[in-house]
Amino acid sequence: MAEPPAQPTSVTLDQIFGKGFRTTLLAWRETIHGYDSDLVVGLNLMGEAKTQEARDAFNNLRRKIWDLERQLSQVEEFVESVKEILEVRKAEAEYKTTIVNAWPADLVAERVSYLGTGILAAGGAAYALSGYPSVSYVLLPTLVLWGVGLGLLLFGISRLVKNQRARFAFFRRQFALEIEGRA
Repeated sequence: MAEPPAQPTSVTLDQIFGKGFRTTLLAWRETIHGYDSDLVVGLNLMGEAKTQEARDAFNNLRRKIWDLERQLSQVEEFVESVKEILEVRKAEAEYKTTIVNAWPADLVAERVSYLGTGILAAGGAAYALSGYPSVSYVLLPTLVLWGVGLGLLLFGISRLVKNQRARFAFFRRQFALEIEGRA
């Protein structure tokens, strides 16, 4: 029978500080400030009777703690500035999304392409109902429907493409977009 794995023996930050990594920077600063206060009290109680080396060691530790607190302050300022930058970029993205979504769709081009598709299909139905004739006068309605349907479909698609190109050009100018391969 296999033995259960041994528990980790390393000391965690939770055990050392009573706090985990998920605490706020303010809580870390308060903890470090509390350790510094304890060191100051220890240094004052030590008095002149102790050796200078011990005093230097305590002072060195105190400097390290103050340096760590200074670094935490810098991290906190950096996090706040990153937070502000992200909020501004989020607002900018929402603004751009609103502008992009406000661009009017070319409804006429959409409807014309739908109509052209329907007429093209009606031409196919007419061809099938006429018994799949070869070149004759019976094929004339089918050819007319196919021609009109194909013409309307191509007209609608060309207007949709033109609308999308105009939309893209506007947004490229508006937001100063740089597209790879184009300036």
